[in-house]
Amino acid sequence: MSRYIFTSLVKGKRYEEEFEYLRKELNKLGIEHLRYTPAEFNFNEKVNAIRGIGSKVVLIDTDHVLTRDVHIEEADDIEEGIHVRYSRPYLVMDSIAEDIDSNGYFDVLKDKYGSECINFLDESIVIFNLDESKMKSFISNWDSLIELTKNNSPFRFSDRSSGALEGCLISIAAKEAGITIYESKPKKFFDTFYHYGPSKGHRIKVTSTVV
Repeated sequence: MSRYIFTSLVKGKRYEEEFEYLRKELNKLGIEHLRYTPAEFNFNEKVNAIRGIGSKVVLIDTDHVLTRDVHIEEADDIEEGIHVRYSRPYLVMDSIAEDIDSNGYFDVLKDKYGSECINFLDESIVIFNLDESKMKSFISNWDSLIELTKNNSPFRFSDRSSGALEGCLISIAAKEAGITIYESKPKKFFDTFYHYGPSKGHRIKVTSTVV
């Protein structure tokens, strides 16, 4: 049984259906999967999905299915820190998604932290393996960054929602809290989850754990 609690931001019918599928599959593995539903959807509401539920947490977008090869246990013996599939420096990015209005977001962040502090990480699934004080510090820093960028929050047209590119804030909040972000490990754990949203959208009907 995993020692992590899973949690997701859930708002709207498509997310509800995806969450129910994922919750049932994780429950079969003895894993608790919680949900947070805000009054209004904003990608940065993910901070409230992890708030107050512990310091061993997996934040996962609902548009995932479990694959044939399940390696949940691989996350049990990883380094303290935050683990993501990838993290890419702002300075080497050629462009951002065409359906996002960045709304002056990067200018605000660069003015305060410098370009070298900004990274694009895959926030679709994030493992937090922290102690209680580090988690509190991380959340406090994320809250401050949300406040800093509230008038410049990126808007994703495909979702009609603000708070896109939230991985940039996660990256800076971790650095400010003295937390290391690790990429691509535990690989087998990440490979357990297929993230279909970017290629197939949210409107497919999930019927199986087999991808």
